[in-house]
Amino acid sequence: MNDEIKAISGIQKDFVEFREMVNQHKAKSKILAELIFVFNSQYSPTLIELETQYFQKKKELETTQFELNEELIPRKQKLDREIGGKEVELKQIVEQQAKYQNCLTK
Repeated sequence: MNDEIKAISGIQKDFVEFREMVNQHKAKSKILAELIFVFNSQYSPTLIELETQYFQKKKELETTQFELNEELIPRKQKLDREIGGKEVELKQIVEQQAKYQNCLTK
């Protein structure tokens, strides 16, 4: 009989400890749920704003990249060719002037 009482006391003690752990778990779960709710309510507008800014900047970058590739780089190449042509033309004029100068000095 004494052994049975000890066994029941041990089971009761284990049950009380288990019940306490369950209560602690419930309390921690409640705190965690409240923290998640507060975080989401405070930062959801910020996250939406950041996503909006991200997509605006992404679109701006794509537009700028398109303008650079389709308009500015070809325009630069055309101007570089024109400058090269003008340099050759200027060199020819300088050479022609040198010839005329030589003719005048003779």
